[in-house]
Amino acid sequence: KLCEIELSCDTVVAHNGHFLDYAGSKQYSDTQIFISKVLSKFKFEDLLNPKIRMLLNIITDENRLIIMNTSGKVTKFGNWIKSKGLYYSNNSLIRYNLVDDYYLDSKYDEKSFAEVSRGYTANKFCYLCGLPSSEVELKYDEFVKEYICEECRQTIRY
Repeated sequence: KLCEIELSCDTVVAHNGHFLDYAGSKQYSDTQIFISKVLSKFKFEDLLNPKIRMLLNIITDENRLIIMNTSGKVTKFGNWIKSKGLYYSNNSLIRYNLVDDYYLDSKYDEKSFAEVSRGYTANKFCYLCGLPSSEVELKYDEFVKEYICEECRQTIRY
């Protein structure tokens, strides 16, 4: 079903990046192989478990994935940038008005653009669950080697 043009399913995946370990097939893309060999082994609810999220964040490395189901649940992996209530997989469109890609959005000066562009590296989001620092307190975790919230820290007791 990975090569179907039209398909009905309960869960969909969007991917930005390249899975080097899953490349090389002439028939399937790296994304299709990753879904088949890795993501298909999990139920959607499993993807919300902090231990599984940590594992998938390590596997996905610099890639970005967003997974949505028909119940309206969404989960993200990788470094996403949130701006004006939207999530971007990179900062190439943030400076532009979404209606007209050639019009520089006047609400962003260079300083605020740089702050938004840093995303996760500015420790504004929990590395495991993605909650923003405006909603949860983030602390650096020596095991994960990233900033995470207390709920995720309690879940991954080591």
